[in-house]
Amino acid sequence: MEHLSMYTIFDNPLDHPNKVVVRKFKVKAGTVEATDDIVVCDSIDEARARVPEGLNPLMRDPSDHPSVVETWI
Repeated sequence: MEHLSMYTIFDNPLDHPNKVVVRKFKVKAGTVEATDDIVVCDSIDEARARVPEGLNPLMRDPSDHPSVVETWI
């Protein structure tokens, strides 16, 4: 089954304090699955540069965890 990849940028997540993390997620059949693909960065600009080209950002939703900066699809 095909899936959509999305990348979420987190600022200061619990598992990487004082860092910015890009995490890849797979979306398929109405489910979202975290992958083991992560990149740990020192800044949000550095994290944005690590998101694959051609994707567009979605601003965070008020219901997102406070560490979520944005998601790219």
